[in-house]
Amino acid sequence: VLDFFAGSGTTGEAAARLGRGFVLIDEHHEAIEVMRRRLAQWEPELEIHAEAQRGTSSTSKS
Repeated sequence: VLDFFAGSGTTGEAAARLGRGFVLIDEHHEAIEVMRRRLAQWEPELEIHAEAQRGTSSTSKS
């Protein structure tokens, strides 16, 4: 599941509950922190990649 405007990570949480892989993208660091906390129960080893110079961040589960 690919969500370019992930916000709080609702789509990622739904994908995790269904056992699906997901990539979440958002440019707001506050949203990334909310996603990290929200998805911690589903994906304790969540990979987070960020490019500060462009102001974008993403989270993913393969």
